[in-house]
Amino acid sequence: PLFIGLIYSLPYAFGELVNSAIKRQLGIEPGKTTKSSLKSLQYFFDLSDGIIMAALMLAIVTSVTLVQATTASALGIAFHFGTDKLIGLLDLK
Repeated sequence: PLFIGLIYSLPYAFGELVNSAIKRQLGIEPGKTTKSSLKSLQYFFDLSDGIIMAALMLAIVTSVTLVQATTASALGIAFHFGTDKLIGLLDLK
């Protein structure tokens, strides 16, 4: 279980770190979004960066097909989007 946890958590964290590094290079403060027309794209990557990396690792180290990994990624992103909106509606964010 520890090895499996590392296999998926490290790529997830790497995706988050890359996204954060890009945001810092663009001058976007932590926890903030851009004011430009790319706001929706940034929001998508904020929600999906780690999920995409973990799904990619899932496809690489298991017998999961790319279609299955993509489906898992899409479901994860949708769930993350839903919980993010719910947290906003409940004024917890």
